[in-house]
Amino acid sequence: ATLGYVEENIRLGKACQQDLGFFRNPYVGRSFIAPSQEHRDLKVRCKFNPMTHVCEGRVIVLLDDSIVRGTTAKQLIGLVLQAG
Repeated sequence: ATLGYVEENIRLGKACQQDLGFFRNPYVGRSFIAPSQEHRDLKVRCKFNPMTHVCEGRVIVLLDDSIVRGTTAKQLIGLVLQAG
């Protein structure tokens, strides 16, 4: 989905580039199976770390294809907003 979005924007003459804005910690397990919402939120914050130099001062389009409960998407949006 990301590549298609970027390609279509470029085709339409809009400046657009793809970059990875998060470092994903491979040692944190799946967040959607944690027993409580607080545990899920904590796992997401530990699992994904925004790269400020990538996010700062840019318009961000965030694509998430793994929505189960929506916990990750909500947390990622908050992390991107905090990163700039």
